[in-house]
Amino acid sequence: MKCSYCTTPNRDGRRFCSRCGVMLGWACPRCAFFNHLGEQHCGGCGVPRLGAETPHAAPQSPEATVQAATSPTTGRSAVIKDEITRFLQEQAAAQNHHEQTAPVSQDDIDTLFRR
Repeated sequence: MKCSYCTTPNRDGRRFCSRCGVMLGWACPRCAFFNHLGEQHCGGCGVPRLGAETPHAAPQSPEATVQAATSPTTGRSAVIKDEITRFLQEQAAAQNHHEQTAPVSQDDIDTLFRR
């Protein structure tokens, strides 16, 4: 299966692109069956995709498909972004804590060992 975002070929059965991590399909909200992008009804239970087009609607543009695949609420990219944000916040907090403590002088060290 070819990734709709970066066009990397991926082997069948993958849920996320091996290169960019974009979701390669959609999971059914009812039965969690994994469906490929472009499929408008679940292959597991037949339920229509949320926001699926009606048979008389105009076909969806490729740009809309890519946007849906990379939306912040789906895929691994949202999780990775949250982890990076949390890591940077922890690093900033540690840096602020480190800057607030006074540096230890050689006199303080000598006094400690004289005791």
